[in-house]
Order: sequence, then structure tokens, then C-alpha cells
Amino acid sequence: MRNSIYSVTLAVLILVAPAAARQSEDDPFTRGNRAFRLGQYEMAIFEYRQALNPMDERYGETNYNLGACAYALGRKREAADWFRAALKAQHGHYANAAYALGTVLEELQQWQEARAAFKQAIEASDGKHAEAWFRYGLALQREGQLSLAAESYERAIAASGDHLPASRNNLGIILARWNRFDEAAREFARALQLSKGTFAEARYNLSLCQRRRVSQPGALLAELKISEPNAAVSDGQK
Repeated sequence: MRNSIYSVTLAVLILVAPAAARQSEDDPFTRGNRAFRLGQYEMAIFEYRQALNPMDERYGETNYNLGACAYALGRKREAADWFRAALKAQHGHYANAAYALGTVLEELQQWQEARAAFKQAIEASDGKHAEAWFRYGLALQREGQLSLAAESYERAIAASGDHLPASRNNLGIILARWNRFDEAAREFARALQLSKGTFAEARYNLSLCQRRRVSQPGALLAELKISEPNAAVSDGQK
């Protein structure tokens, strides 16, 4: 199968700085945030290290932000270690850190560990982390667990308020593999609609479904394009 790579926007590099935790405009955590926003990642790391204190209520967030800096610098294994530390600091109840860890582990091709991290993000968010549902579904789809993958995509659609076109596209591919081509076509059409016509893969898959009566189903299935996490398809929502 030819894979053209589209998915949701990564949420790895969002700094966590709750208003209640901001002590002053000159504390190391705040200076680290400022340096990060300016793209001064090494400086941000220096400041966040000064802010690291297990007794500080921002300890988990500080570890997370150190992971974000390491990721921005391309130091993925270091980033994974910081995200693990953030999770440990929050006793595993840190959905964004689990999702970020899963994303990094995918890039390191540690597939099983990544799937476990996405599941942890789902659990930590009480099932509300739409992107984690998508990535979890994709992991299951790679493993051939299509029923569970379809369920995960449906959960991603619900959790996002139907703002993840890639979930619709991948669900459509599973339906097509089950020979439910009319339902698959509806999913591809919805993905295309959500992306305001910009989702080329959904358009291509929809065209294939519409042409299925004049082609062999096997050939059609071989040409369907799955959505994987490398680039982003937007539905126009902010």
C-alpha cells in the first residue's frame, strides 16, 4: 500500500505555565518560558534546570518543558527521558506528557512503547485526548487490529468534536477493507469536507470508492492512502 502521510497537529511543544503557578516575571520558570518562545532552547534548558525542584508544584511541568526543549533541538532520546520524568512527577496522570512521549517513541520507532504511551494519555485524560485516540488507533491499524482501530478512530472523532479529518480517512480505509464501500465513501467525503477540500488523500480515496464498480476491489484497496503522523491536515478550527 502506498502511504501518504497526514495526521493531526502535534501537541508536543506547548509549554505548561498555569497562571496560578507564576510567581514572578523573573523566576527561572518564567524566564525559561520566555526563552522558549524566542526559540532560545539552550537558554530555556538552563533556566528550567534552575527551576527544577521536586517540592515545587510546577515540577512536572518543568520536566515536560525540558522535554519540549530537547525535542526542539532534535535530541529525541533526551526528550523522552524528560517526558518520562514529567509523568513520574505526576504519578502517571499527565496526559500531555504521555502523548508527547508516545510521539517521540514513534519517531524512535519504538512502536509498542509508543502505543502504551498513547493509551496512558487516553486514560489520564479520562478519554478526552482526541489526538491520543487517533495515534492509538493508528498503532492498532498497523498491527492489523482493525476492529479496535476503528473504535479508536470513532472515539477520536467524538473527543475532537469531529475536527480530525485523518480519523475519518483512516476509518474509511478500514470500512473499505471490510467491503463496506458506501460507508467508506461517506467517511472520505466527510474528511474532505472537514479539511475544506484540502485533504488530497481523502479526495483520492473517495474517487477510488466512486470508481469501484469499474475496477477490481483488490486493486482499489491496494491504492487507498492511509493517514499517518508526519504532517497535519487542518479542518480550519483553532
